[in-house]
This record gives sequence, C-alpha cells and structure tokens, in this order.
Amino acid sequence: MTMWLPLLAVATAGNAACPADFPAFWRRFAGDAAFQRRHTAATLDVSWMDNDGPLPREVHGRRRMRAVHFPLELPAPADVRVTPTGKSRIMVTITKPDTDWQIRLTFRRDPPCWRLVRHADDLL
Repeated sequence: MTMWLPLLAVATAGNAACPADFPAFWRRFAGDAAFQRRHTAATLDVSWMDNDGPLPREVHGRRRMRAVHFPLELPAPADVRVTPTGKSRIMVTITKPDTDWQIRLTFRRDPPCWRLVRHADDLL
C-alpha cells in the first residue's frame, strides 16, 4: 500500500520519544535536522546517477554519517509517496513537481524507532 504525505517542517523538542506511527515520524524527520541525525544509520547506503558517460548509470556507495550533510535537502513544495517495502522497511519517494528531481529514502525499523539506511538520488 502506498500513501501520500505532505512535506511539512515541524519544530520539535530535541530528545522526545519516537513518534508512534510512520507518518508522524516522517513529519518530524522532514523538519528537524537533529532528529534526522539521530535517526540515520552510522553508515548510509547511497546511490546517484552518473551522467558523464554516453548513457547515465546508477553508482552505488556507502557514506559514513559524519560525511552526510544535515539537514537533508527536501524541497518544498514536494510530492511525498510512502511505500512499505518489507516487514520492517519503508521507502519514501520525494519528487519536486514539474522537474526531474527525485530522491528515495529507505527507512528500517530498528526498535524503538525508524532509521534512515539508504539515500538514492535519481536526478538525471
């Protein structure tokens, strides 16, 4: 099942408990750099499009959290689609209307909360 969520900036307290459901978690994650940092894996799987050759190709890598820039850039306005991809995984696809800008964020449920484990930048 896929659901669409608004991309909202939400001011929150720094050390509050994990929100009860994913939509509430996402609203907090989208608007709070400190919350993003606390809920990102120590090593993040990343991918991006390499346009230097005759055809674009997807490049995969890993990035330590200390090399990730916070807050993660999330455009506004944006369309946000949330899709469960397994028992304890959710993929959030963010697109900017009328552009080819798209990123996919994959979160894994690591009790007691969700953690960002993959960032894919699909911009051609």
